[in-house]
Amino acid sequence: MHDDREAMKSWGDMNGEIDIFVAGVGSGGSLQGIGKLLKEKNPDVKIVAVEPKNSAALLGE
Repeated sequence: MHDDREAMKSWGDMNGEIDIFVAGVGSGGSLQGIGKLLKEKNPDVKIVAVEPKNSAALLGE
């Protein structure tokens, strides 16, 4: 539910004109949910995950 609200807020704040969405990732769950909804609205939107330095989740720790 959190992901849907964030995606819809972002979509509304930008008047439906989102070309790229960049977010830091932990496990990737939030970005996956937000990305899915934004892609449903605009299949051409680019979703970019930024890995924080020494991210335990992405390093497999």
